[in-house]
Amino acid sequence: MHSILQSIIDVMKIYQAGYPEDACLLLFDHEKLIGYLPGEKLDFKLPLGTRIEDIKGTVVEKTWRTRSSHPLREERGSEQFGFAYISTAVPIFDEGNLIAIFSMVVSNEKMDTLRSASTDLATTITELTTITDQIAHASSNVANYVEELSGQSLSVKNDIERISSVLSFIQKVSTQSKILGLNASIEAARAGEHGRGFSIVAKEIQKMSEQSRTAAEDITNQLENIAKSITHISEAIQQIAAHTEENAATSEEMKAAFDTVSYTAEKLMQVVEKGMGASQT
Repeated sequence: MHSILQSIIDVMKIYQAGYPEDACLLLFDHEKLIGYLPGEKLDFKLPLGTRIEDIKGTVVEKTWRTRSSHPLREERGSEQFGFAYISTAVPIFDEGNLIAIFSMVVSNEKMDTLRSASTDLATTITELTTITDQIAHASSNVANYVEELSGQSLSVKNDIERISSVLSFIQKVSTQSKILGLNASIEAARAGEHGRGFSIVAKEIQKMSEQSRTAAEDITNQLENIAKSITHISEAIQQIAAHTEENAATSEEMKAAFDTVSYTAEKLMQVVEKGMGASQT
């Protein structure tokens, strides 16, 4: 065995202790595995003597096949072994000949979990922002409907006031007609037999006057009740409008908060990606 390779095997535990994350170290000569130090979780259970050509697709096999003089790093997910990791292969040359490949496999579980959590957070915030926008839009529509109802209530109230004015005039005319009817009855009584026909007309005038007065009073009472109901409805509409405005303001505040969290999640993702890049350099 080349003296360089034996020296590497002798210090592999020291190398492993220098990694902040769980690490598995492997040393291959020009054809097979000659040194293997598994981590606490990172253990590929490769026996010494495993040939490079039997581990196709790995950074070691790619470096061995291409005879590259540069380190090769790749990030792998947890699909195959149940844990995420970053694998690095460092070629070792002696007098221009590739004599060994030193491979370091470092756990990427924490960064992978952080990245996944950041992605989930960003997705959740996006969904919440969409829901908040929908709530804000609905609140805006409700506010428009409430404003329209308020305008219609005011219009109805004004119509009731105008009708009440007409009824007041009718009651006034009714009172005057009743007085005229009484006067006509008195004059008819004075006229005796000649005023009998006029007396009948006078009584009909008084009767119609009384009916008009009674009808006007009934309508007035009903309109007053309607006016009270309209007032209550208007007050309720105003309360709804106030609550709607509060909800709209709250929705805007929530959206602003979600935007802040979304920005934070995005920055977190950038930090994670930078951390991933740094760990591979």
